[in-house]
Amino acid sequence: MIILNESNFISQVKQTPLILVEFYAEWCVPCMRMGKVLEKLDHQIKNDSLILAKVDIDECQRLDKKMNIENTPTLILVKDSKIIGRMEGFKPLHEVRRFVVDAINHSL
Repeated sequence: MIILNESNFISQVKQTPLILVEFYAEWCVPCMRMGKVLEKLDHQIKNDSLILAKVDIDECQRLDKKMNIENTPTLILVKDSKIIGRMEGFKPLHEVRRFVVDAINHSL
């Protein structure tokens, strides 16, 4: 999983065809749980088709505002530099997987 910040967010999103970004906070209990779900997802995909990344909203407050993050955790799925999906709050692994697949299918 890649750690993104205000200086590398734009370049990483532009150079990555498909990236799932979690906006989280260290103090957020649902974020801690979501982090474990994303680690499992990362191990399950085992290829370069989907890159997982994280943004700490406390360290990246301008980016937090720019991306209109209102709740943590928030997942944003970006394909070819366009946001194709957004999910807020903790979700179990099967829901996150379905979110990714559905968003990709609807973007085709």
